[in-house]
Amino acid sequence: MQWLLLLLIVVAATVEVEAAFDPNSPCVRCEDLPDEYVTCQPPDDNGTCDFGETRYEKIMHTQVHCSVLPGIECYGPAPFEECTANTTERHFIRDNVLCVKYSGHYFLSTLLYSIFLGLFGTDRFCLGHTCAGVGKLLTLGGLGLWWIVDIALLITGYLAPADGSLWEPVY
Repeated sequence: MQWLLLLLIVVAATVEVEAAFDPNSPCVRCEDLPDEYVTCQPPDDNGTCDFGETRYEKIMHTQVHCSVLPGIECYGPAPFEECTANTTERHFIRDNVLCVKYSGHYFLSTLLYSIFLGLFGTDRFCLGHTCAGVGKLLTLGGLGLWWIVDIALLITGYLAPADGSLWEPVY
């Protein structure tokens, strides 16, 4: 009789374990979904991010709030501990997100602006350095000297967007 009771307990525990997440099932955890299936808030400047770093070692990491897109099947987070389509909004926190922002500045286009229209300050206006752009425009690129210096600064990485964003990656 004790063996039968023990067998029932083991079967009940097995059924409960099967109801939990199965890593071999085709359903993935919501937290593990690729970026195409979730919408995440961008990292903001609330004291946890320091934008403008260009070296990977110096870029900070933060947490962002994400939600699963409608119609995507995933497992969790609590209280929705089953694998179903997103009939109610599923929110979760994604860890270890890079504190990087992009604002549409492309290095190649800015370099071409600097080479061909740098005498008129177009490169500085494009990057958001308005005062320097006006000065460069009024002096015709510092009579050519400022124009050449800005090309060198762009190539070496010392001239970047004024808002602290990084160059848009080109794939």
